[in-house]
Amino acid sequence: MVYLISPDKGLFPMLINLFTQIEDFRSREGKRSESSLLRGLWLALFCVPLIATGETTQSLADTMTSSVLASEVAIETSVTATTSPDEISTQPALSATAEAEATWRKGVALSRFADDEPEDLTSSPTLFREIESDGNTTQTVQSGAYGRVSRRPEGSLTGRIVFASGGHGWTWHTTTSLWYTQRPLTHGMVEDMGNLDQNSLFVDDVFRAGATVVPLRPVGVQSAERVLDNSSPLVRFQGPWYDSTSTLYFGRSYDSVPYRFAIASLDDSATARFAPTFPKSDIYPVYVWARDGADRVLQTYRVAHAGGVTEVQVDHRMVGRGWVYIGEYYFNRGRGGFVEVTSRVDDPALADGHRVVVADAVRFGNGMGDVNRGGGASGWPREQEPASYWAERAMGQGTAPLFDAVDGAEDQSNNVGTPPRMSAHMNRETSGTFFDRIYHGFHSNASGGRGVVGLFNHDAEFQTDLQVQWAEKVARAINREMTDPGLLTEGMTWTERRKLTDSHINFGEIRRDYLNNEMAATISEVAFHDNAEDARLLRSPKVRMAFARAVYRAVGDFFMEHDPAKPTFVLQPASPRLLAVDVVSSSSVMVRWDAPTTSPLAGGEPRGFRVHHSVDGLAFDGGVEITTGTRVRWDGLVAGESNFFQVSAYNKGGVSRPSGVMGVATPAVEGTSVALLVGGFTVLDESLALNQKADAYLGSIYGRGGALVRVVPRLMNPGNQIAEVGRALAKSGYAFESCAMADYESRKQRSGKPEPSVVFIMTGRQPAGEVQFSTALLERLTKRVQGGGALVVSGTDLVSALDGPTSRSLPESRAFSRVVLGVGLASTDSETLAVKPVEGELLSSATVEIDAGTAPFETNYAADALTAQAGAKPLLSFSSEQADAEKFAAVLYQSPDGGGAVATFGFGLEHVAGDGPRTDLLGSLLKGLGVEPMSQQTMKTAAPGTSSNSKSAPKRAARNGRARGRR
Repeated sequence: MVYLISPDKGLFPMLINLFTQIEDFRSREGKRSESSLLRGLWLALFCVPLIATGETTQSLADTMTSSVLASEVAIETSVTATTSPDEISTQPALSATAEAEATWRKGVALSRFADDEPEDLTSSPTLFREIESDGNTTQTVQSGAYGRVSRRPEGSLTGRIVFASGGHGWTWHTTTSLWYTQRPLTHGMVEDMGNLDQNSLFVDDVFRAGATVVPLRPVGVQSAERVLDNSSPLVRFQGPWYDSTSTLYFGRSYDSVPYRFAIASLDDSATARFAPTFPKSDIYPVYVWARDGADRVLQTYRVAHAGGVTEVQVDHRMVGRGWVYIGEYYFNRGRGGFVEVTSRVDDPALADGHRVVVADAVRFGNGMGDVNRGGGASGWPREQEPASYWAERAMGQGTAPLFDAVDGAEDQSNNVGTPPRMSAHMNRETSGTFFDRIYHGFHSNASGGRGVVGLFNHDAEFQTDLQVQWAEKVARAINREMTDPGLLTEGMTWTERRKLTDSHINFGEIRRDYLNNEMAATISEVAFHDNAEDARLLRSPKVRMAFARAVYRAVGDFFMEHDPAKPTFVLQPASPRLLAVDVVSSSSVMVRWDAPTTSPLAGGEPRGFRVHHSVDGLAFDGGVEITTGTRVRWDGLVAGESNFFQVSAYNKGGVSRPSGVMGVATPAVEGTSVALLVGGFTVLDESLALNQKADAYLGSIYGRGGALVRVVPRLMNPGNQIAEVGRALAKSGYAFESCAMADYESRKQRSGKPEPSVVFIMTGRQPAGEVQFSTALLERLTKRVQGGGALVVSGTDLVSALDGPTSRSLPESRAFSRVVLGVGLASTDSETLAVKPVEGELLSSATVEIDAGTAPFETNYAADALTAQAGAKPLLSFSSEQADAEKFAAVLYQSPDGGGAVATFGFGLEHVAGDGPRTDLLGSLLKGLGVEPMSQQTMKTAAPGTSSNSKSAPKRAARNGRARGRR
């Protein structure tokens, strides 16, 4: 949403803050009914939002010049450059010139193609052997030393560029030297961060559909960063490379070599490796920077991450001069990962001796905001700041500061037009057509309405070509997506507005002149964050993912509609459901999954699947293609070592998000019993909300603080609970296999295969109302325990589901809880997550800290407090001073009459912080339950088996200190 009157002048912010506090008070007091007086003041005195109601066609904007909203004025910047051996965070300040000012007003750089001449190949290249001297050449990578080498799948959007933006962010206020968000906190939402999360989901969708993505705000959540320029000592070269003399490059003004280039070839004759020191093991978004030009190629970047090597191609004939996104990857702490630029091209026509590849800069992670206008940096991660600061740190030398357009205003005003200007700056429109690129910006609305609105500009002279059609297409796609059955949970509703679009003013973010009319552009106001019903939708990860999928579908429809060949847009498939990874032998397992649902909304029909492998359940390779069936036998595994799998589906449209993770550690001795991990954490909804706290300045320099909701699905339910527990079991010397809850309920024991040594039922943070304990499952577990089998159950709401005040807590479930498990529910939502061992019991030496895994955000993690029934022993208690002596975090019960032992935990075992403490706890627990680890002295490897789908796992070279079996 955008205000017509500057939100940082005079009484305006104080009145906004007053209004917000009144509205919040009314909401807390249950008085959220319309107040005509307050609403009238809000609309008439302070601002005219994008839309007042679905029926308005005129507004106060008609009496004002359109340039009020879109005006952007500059302030002079003074930034101190700081550098480290492997990172460039800042660059020398650039000042606007009169010529550049006039240029911006026309929306096109006068010197746009001044540096588009071919590179000079008349000089002699330098022959480098730096990578070779490290003993780790490209041939080493291709041989599999860094894991499986795969290429990002193509899709319906391959060859197209998507410029993606999410509005607002923490912004500097010149007069007060304060940082504030541009929109206030309403119903738990701050639009600035909602737009960020929404755009990140959209970027993921279109990237998996094959698009080249230019994010105008950083992607995802990663406050660490490493930025390597070609001049960094951590960048190594191999083969013949030329030094460029270009005046447009990434780096410092005094760099002796702006960047290097090599002649495109049909082999890896020239490579450049950007290898930072990663400060922590985590997922990092990766971006690349290269000057575009007529003599460029479809350039290959090899990303060597902790799971393997993924090749991503960027056509630098079409795009450059800023950060281009090439995916998110898991990197281990230290020097293990890198991005490699290669001279190799697929098309022989490009290896004509006149075309080049470029090695200039690579960015890993987003970093902390470091733009300093003289009063200090924001203190917030860079992704939470607006597009203008991202552009400021992406500007190359020799480039006018597009983020600082016209003298005289606050940074908030300058931010409005930065995304379109940056898009035009990075887009080389002479390669390809108008219909090979597109711009979309995410926002949410305000003024009390409901539903989605697509925006186009009021005056035809400010509309990009086809802007009206593009705005309508996006709005219709979102409305259609919201009709998907099962998307909206109980109490949620969606309102389809009678008028899908709005153009009552000229919106600076999508102005024709700022974009140089190089692509169609619109903004989607996906919902109203100041409406309670719409705000609930905005807090839902499923709805946010649906919004992203709808806009991705609209992008595809737009491109296909205007493609002369009139191809049919193919939607990428939905995610498959991984069912089980079963032990077959000491070296083989069977991976089984269900194909995803196919529908015009849910996803296209799969043509095949990719089975991805990992040794730790965190970093996965690019996968092995399976074109027939929904199972594969995986051979060549090393007994006792953990292996994990996830499955994605693919078709002509692209590749799906991967399934959840399951894994195995095969036994050393054929035919021995193994542990069975049963995963039951499948929910992804508002109950898993992430909270980010701000002390003040939400919405203005006078704004209050509070907790705002963040929607980051990979932190809310990463789908890796089996991996967290499985790694610990393997390190404790236990073999295991795994399956989904539904599969365990119906699975039949294979002939000759022993019963599991212990069964783990893990429901994680599954809400009580969603914990699936059917009568058949209760009977199966009861039979197991009565027959002497060991059982471990864990979850924050598992006992609440069995013995709590929910409709699912039936007499048979209560009986199972109290008689079979030996526990009752003392209370839900335990006050503390701090637990301590009970002295003298089998976990007395354990160190237990609970970590929900949602950092840097907080979450409403609340454990079940348990009572111990007769004969049961407490294992863990709550450690706060207020903790009740009769309420426990874990209980052990020995079933009478020869029955098995049962351990119940009121929290998820996967949330025990640290692999070490988790390993110690599970090792002690299983020994106490009478489950012995496998013998290491009788280890043997069975001969590989065969099946219709059989894949082997070749040995992987030593890496990160030890050799691992890889696939």
